[in-house]
Amino acid sequence: MGLTGRRRVRWATAAISIAAGSILLAGCAPLMPACAGAAVRPPLMELDTQEWHSAHPGGTVHACYDGACDRADGTTGSFEIVVPQSDADGRKHDLAVTMMDATGTVVTSVSVALVRIPGRSGGPCPFPDQWSRAVLVRPDGQLQLGGADDGRLIVPTP
Repeated sequence: MGLTGRRRVRWATAAISIAAGSILLAGCAPLMPACAGAAVRPPLMELDTQEWHSAHPGGTVHACYDGACDRADGTTGSFEIVVPQSDADGRKHDLAVTMMDATGTVVTSVSVALVRIPGRSGGPCPFPDQWSRAVLVRPDGQLQLGGADDGRLIVPTP
């Protein structure tokens, strides 16, 4: 291989190395911050039924909030009711919880309002306010209202 052939090989090796390095760097450091869209959830009512299910094996729990009902099978430890946007207004609406076990059916209801979690503005991915409420179904079938479901652990308040 002559001098010209060696230069071509060196030039090709250098060009490939530079191209590969550029591709790797471009993949690791985006040029502009981007947002695929805020993680916005619809208004919802979250029910924690774990304690009730522990006290009533084989039982089922279903609930409706102002006409919007859950779509769960009734045996899970928690579930959500997706609420129409029109009910995310801070006013109280009826929450009816139906519990069925070997002894029969019990329906408990309470009038409750969703709670607003303030959104975040600014940054590459701002998101709007979120409306929700957490409810604990106690082993005796009583409902204990909690705060808003902001994705963190909810400790219902008496």
